[in-house]
Amino acid sequence: MYNLKIKKFHAILIHDPENLSKKNIKKIKSFLLKLKKNSITKKIGLSIYESKHVKNILPIWVPDIVQLPVNILNRDLYNSGLINELNTYNIE
Repeated sequence: MYNLKIKKFHAILIHDPENLSKKNIKKIKSFLLKLKKNSITKKIGLSIYESKHVKNILPIWVPDIVQLPVNILNRDLYNSGLINELNTYNIE
């Protein structure tokens, strides 16, 4: 962080949630929560390409933030109602 000249990250995202199993999600979640507790990051979350990635994780862990692709040509996740579902959990 020193080289980046920042005091903390805004968010740290898991970029391949498909590889998260119930066994390793607990370890990863614990590690990320420690980073948040120690003020290394403000938020922890996921970067996804399919709604199933979030739906598989929500019963185990509710992330602070989810990054998903939305553009003029690809609005599938937006149209699926996923954003409304994320809002019910107060996920950014």
